Amino acid sequence: TLRKNVDGVKAQAEESLQESEQQFEALYRDAAIGIAAADLDGRLLHANPALERILGYTSSALLGRELCAIVEEDECRKIKRIWRALVNTERNEYRTECRFAREDGSPVWGNLTMSLVRGTDGAPRHAILMLEDISDRKRLEREVADLAVQEQQRIGQELHDELGQVLTGMSFMSRTLLERLIKQNSSETTTARQISEGIQRALSQ
Repeated sequence: TLRKNVDGVKAQAEESLQESEQQFEALYRDAAIGIAAADLDGRLLHANPALERILGYTSSALLGRELCAIVEEDECRKIKRIWRALVNTERNEYRTECRFAREDGSPVWGNLTMSLVRGTDGAPRHAILMLEDISDRKRLEREVADLAVQEQQRIGQELHDELGQVLTGMSFMSRTLLERLIKQNSSETTTARQISEGIQRALSQ
C-alpha cells in the first residue's frame, strides 16, 4: 500500500543518512589532517584527534579558544583580516599558510583552509577549519635556501681567489714593466705607474 511504500522510502532514507553520518564520523576521527568547527566569532566548537596531535592540545583545552589564540602572535592580524572577509563577504573559502603555536610554545607551520557553512537562507552558520602540518616542507625549503646561500658564497670566494691570483700576476708584470720604462726614461712611465697603482688598489680590496 501507499503507507507501506512511504514507510519503506523513509526507512531507506534514514538508513542512508545514518550510514553517511557514520562515514563522516570515521573520516573526521581518522583523518590525517586537523579538522575543527568554529563559530562566527572564530571560537573552536570541536576538534578532531589530528588537530589535537598537531597542536599538542587536548580536546577540552582547544574548545572555546579563538583562532588567534593558537597561532603565533605576529600571525594574528592576518588571521583576523581573513576571518572578517570570510564571514562578511560572499566568498566561502580562504587558504593561507601560517605559523601556529603548540601548547608547549613551539611553532608549527600549517596550511589552513577555512570554509564557511551557510544555512538554507544563505546566512553564515559556522566555519569548518582544516589544518595540514607543513613543518617538514618548510624546514626543507629553509635548508635548501641555506644551501643555496652557502653555494653562492663558495662560488663568490672561489671567483675572488681566482681574480686575486690573476691580479697578483698582473701586479708583478706591471711593476716589472714600470721599472723597465723608468730605466729607459720612457714617456709611457706615467701611464704604466697609473696602471700598476690601480692593480694594487684592486688587490687591497
